Amino acid sequence: MEHTWLCLLVLLTTHFTSGHSQGYSTDITTSASTYEVTTVGIQTMITPLPTATLTVNPNPVYAGEKLTLTCSAGTYSDWTGHQCNEVTVTVNGYQPKATLSSDTQDVLPGDRVTLSCTVESSGWMFYWYRDRQDSTPVNTTDGSSYTFNPVSVSDGGQYWCRAGRGKPPYHTLYSDPVRINVTERPVAVLTLLPNWTQIFTGETVTLRCVILGGEETVWEYRYRYRQYSWNRNENIYYDKGPEYIISPANTYNNGPKPVLSVSPQRLNPGDSVTLRCEVKKSTGWRFFWYRVVPSDETYSNEPLSGYSTTEDSYTLNPAGYKHTGGYVCRAGRGDPVYYTDYSEPQFLWSGDLLSAVSLTVNPNRTQHFTSTSVSLSCENKDNSTGWRVMRYTEEGLEYGCSSNRATILGSICTFKNTERGDSGVYWCEFGSGQNSNAVNLTVTDGNVILESPPIQ
Repeated sequence: MEHTWLCLLVLLTTHFTSGHSQGYSTDITTSASTYEVTTVGIQTMITPLPTATLTVNPNPVYAGEKLTLTCSAGTYSDWTGHQCNEVTVTVNGYQPKATLSSDTQDVLPGDRVTLSCTVESSGWMFYWYRDRQDSTPVNTTDGSSYTFNPVSVSDGGQYWCRAGRGKPPYHTLYSDPVRINVTERPVAVLTLLPNWTQIFTGETVTLRCVILGGEETVWEYRYRYRQYSWNRNENIYYDKGPEYIISPANTYNNGPKPVLSVSPQRLNPGDSVTLRCEVKKSTGWRFFWYRVVPSDETYSNEPLSGYSTTEDSYTLNPAGYKHTGGYVCRAGRGDPVYYTDYSEPQFLWSGDLLSAVSLTVNPNRTQHFTSTSVSLSCENKDNSTGWRVMRYTEEGLEYGCSSNRATILGSICTFKNTERGDSGVYWCEFGSGQNSNAVNLTVTDGNVILESPPIQ
């Protein structure tokens, strides 16, 4: 409903007569709401009157709200009865309702959130509530916005707003609620697959970025690589998913070399022998076992039965003369498999004389003086040929008669003027992979030797 308010202005007719001796008289008819007539002596002045202005506050006005009308003539505060302008006042027959909105609702600690409260008219103060409408406002603002910057987890919850104006204040209805969800900031955890303590050049590894919290969020992944320190040589890899595969790995660790041990290294018929392969300071390996097989002047690695194991040990049970010879191992891990180097060969010595050939030593003892003569011969039971004397020392595997002081006649290898460097483990070997018993010879420059036959 609209009401029209009118401030009345009375029109007056004024007659002025001068009483001076000159007999000058003036008749003035004017509107008292428009002009002011002033007589000073014989002078009559006509001054325009100020315009009276009617103001209404507030406008529009709501049912139940206080309305104030003010009619003002400026500095002429003692004037009465003058006419004001007409003003249309809108009276709404309802109580307005505030509208609350948020620029975002799901946020992380440290982000910025702004709530906005709107009402269909102006001149309001804004009151902000959390969790309960009838509680004390958490904030009061002149403006229609309320900002959290930065937002914290404790700021999360359900919010309402309403507005008020006038004295005593007239309030709007509460807005509908808006919830702000402030969740703990997710933590990115980088894991290595497989989770090896060392990575070697050429291996394939996978970096997996696991987000703890915020699982329903679509994330963009970036991987940062610093080669030397945290202050230089930084590379950032963009547009990667939750898994980043590096193949082959660019590391500064050379490939490991496993160490093979044989226990016992010298055995009797029926004994069990354990081969053990160790890769130091790293994990996740599978182990592969081989026998060293001679082939002309070279050797090849022949896989043992069931040669791949998850355990770092392999058992020969029982071990006999057929097992006499050299063994190596290596390890592998990952997909595709990354293999280590082969270990240095280790040898298994058997005293079993059931093989087709046996090694004899002349003089028949295990220890010899330097600068003497020692002969090694391969004596086979079937008069076969092609046997050769081999030697194993700490430096590795070699042909037994490779010394320039050794001569060979048939299957007999003779050392003249022996030296300490001629010490080692000797055996006879056939190209097909057969081996004789082994003899451990020691050459010494001392005065006493042990008079005992070689180990058979």
